Amino acid sequence: MVIRFLDVGQGDAILIQSPEGKTLLIDGGRSSERMREHLKALDVKSLDLMVASHADADHIAGLVPAAALKPRVFINNGLGGTTQTWERLVAALQDAGTTFTKASNQTVNLGSVKLRVVAPPPVWVTTRTRTVWASPCSSAPSAP
Repeated sequence: MVIRFLDVGQGDAILIQSPEGKTLLIDGGRSSERMREHLKALDVKSLDLMVASHADADHIAGLVPAAALKPRVFINNGLGGTTQTWERLVAALQDAGTTFTKASNQTVNLGSVKLRVVAPPPVWVTTRTRTVWASPCSSAPSAP
């Protein structure tokens, strides 16, 4: 297994490759250009799994060009973003035929590598008039 922490400027990006060549990209940083450069330099031709820890631009902007590699599955925390960057990512993943799913304490096989996906804890949702205890709910498309 190879784990690479990619220098994408602000934000994070982690590329994991199994011994069989299966690939996982966790977050993408803010720079689409840097992500393109890394994927080209590392000769990444496809993605099996893409994960966004959350929908802030400094974590997902680099995922937009990576969506061209047609990830089979996209996992996020169940909370969709409200930015144009999020909308571009969702559209690119839909165009790629990617399955959307919410992190829910599942185990994912990446070839011979087993990954444990930990669901986020319940979050506080604040509105102008009240604060409500809530579990994350998806505003992004989800897998059937």
